[in-house]
Amino acid sequence: MPLASAGPSIVKSVRQRQLLNAWLRLSARHGGLPRVGDYEIDRIEEEKQDMIFCAVTYDVATPRYVVTYDGQRLVEAFGMTGVGRRLEDVIGPERAAATLPIYNECVERRRPSYSVRRVIDVRGREVDYERLLLPFGDEGRVDTIVGSLKTISTDGGFEQKQLMRTETAPVFHAIEAIIDQGDQVRTPSAITDVIVEL
Repeated sequence: MPLASAGPSIVKSVRQRQLLNAWLRLSARHGGLPRVGDYEIDRIEEEKQDMIFCAVTYDVATPRYVVTYDGQRLVEAFGMTGVGRRLEDVIGPERAAATLPIYNECVERRRPSYSVRRVIDVRGREVDYERLLLPFGDEGRVDTIVGSLKTISTDGGFEQKQLMRTETAPVFHAIEAIIDQGDQVRTPSAITDVIVEL
């Protein structure tokens, strides 16, 4: 089932909105899919704790995603690093069945995607897991996905460690959207001159 169509305002996290705005500016400048080497944001080292980078390959009918970088908070949440492994092998079959279609539509449409799902930490607190995926490539073909993964709880504090390994309920996304409306960036952001180095 296709993801819902949405504008940038659907993104809740201020920092993810900044990352999205940087992608939108770059896409407008290039007239389409931007190259990852041209993507510039400030304070990248701090932000990379919540980021994942995946190389996109096309050796089968649907795209495959090989993790090339995962931030420290993601390693804590999943209980392991995924670097060098296919994404579906890192997250497991049940989670992959619900998550890979979001990646696939991001690649197919060559547009950012945004999703939110609720998980439960080891102490039973509800945590919203917000995922922003940004596609990059050359000549209209996506070769890299850059993801920002933020966790927030209305209960206040929560336990990050093993967060994505504690759940037993079926995977359910409260929001699944492709950001393909209203590309205008409303205000200048602090995103400037640090280049993402893969």
